[in-house]
Amino acid sequence: MPIVQFENVTRTYASGEHELKALDQVSFSLDEGKFVVILGPSGAGKSTLLNLLGGLDSPTDGKITVNGRDISTLSDNELADYRAATVGFVFQFYNLIPWQNDYGNAEGRPRCLQGIAGRG
Repeated sequence: MPIVQFENVTRTYASGEHELKALDQVSFSLDEGKFVVILGPSGAGKSTLLNLLGGLDSPTDGKITVNGRDISTLSDNELADYRAATVGFVFQFYNLIPWQNDYGNAEGRPRCLQGIAGRG
């Protein structure tokens, strides 16, 4: 059983009077323990694919399954729980809390989101 599966996933964005298909019926599966590279030119949909997999965005059409769970139909609260418990992000641009020290930004914030008291 694949750990990640995209089935005919499409993500369309409105752009004025036009629609832009960032992903168009993308299908693939990833098995546990495999390393994967997502490669392509600017505008190919790499960030869109990762945002969908990370639960930061939802597909316009299709199905995304992670660990046997369909994340493409989760509510905002369920997606927040999914992100807190399942996904780790390293953002291209820093999203640090200015008044926190290194520990607070790296450990305290995720613990805060999970309702666990952090130190620092």
